[in-house]
Amino acid sequence: MKLAVDRYVSEIIPAPRNDATDVRIVVFPYAGGSAAVYSGWRTIWPDRWQLLGVTLPGRAHRLTEPFDHDPASTVRKIADELVLREPATTTIFVGHSMGADIAFAVGQLVTPHALVCLARAPLPLARSSAAPHEVEAETRAELRARLGTLEIADAGVVDELVEMNMPVLAADLALLAEFPRNPPPLPVPIVALYGENDDVEPLSWDRRSSQHTVLEMVLGDHFFAMSDASPVLRVIHNLVDERERMTK
Repeated sequence: MKLAVDRYVSEIIPAPRNDATDVRIVVFPYAGGSAAVYSGWRTIWPDRWQLLGVTLPGRAHRLTEPFDHDPASTVRKIADELVLREPATTTIFVGHSMGADIAFAVGQLVTPHALVCLARAPLPLARSSAAPHEVEAETRAELRARLGTLEIADAGVVDELVEMNMPVLAADLALLAEFPRNPPPLPVPIVALYGENDDVEPLSWDRRSSQHTVLEMVLGDHFFAMSDASPVLRVIHNLVDERERMTK
């Protein structure tokens, strides 16, 4: 099926062409990220699974488009594109950091069969009271921490990369600040994976699901899924198997 609109959601790894889509995984990237950063999963991806990725405006192939400012509009557009696709037997959303919040919100409109949250605790009920200069300082610190994993020796290069990436990260965090803080729970299982070396406090998503939730610690930092996706694949396999047992 050719999509009339395909801006937010793109295909990273296609489903088998000779059959209907059996398993569809939709990945929602971290702040500042795009669908393209998960293309490395291709080397360990099961043949019968389709992988879709979400890309917000202002990055990757959407670099020249203005940033989104209205979370309700963003969520609706992503949901609309997913609905246009042929249905899959099993659909699982995977949200990485901020992407978990977007995936959860999209799930209110297009319910998946499960949600996997990577390196992300549920949004707190209270909104941040931080001043703009404090938010900017935190954003710069987060960018420097990300770039630190690349082991770049030249401090000037690091400074340049920080300035290049500040606009998109700041836009994403501003968008996230407007997300609802007390949404209804999703009627699906939620699995939360946290890196043992991450600064994110590992909290359960039990108040965000009317079904069972799981919290698991794995090796790695905030970007463990980029260096080793095997824990993510293991969780998805378990959820797919559970779904298949339920539908037999």
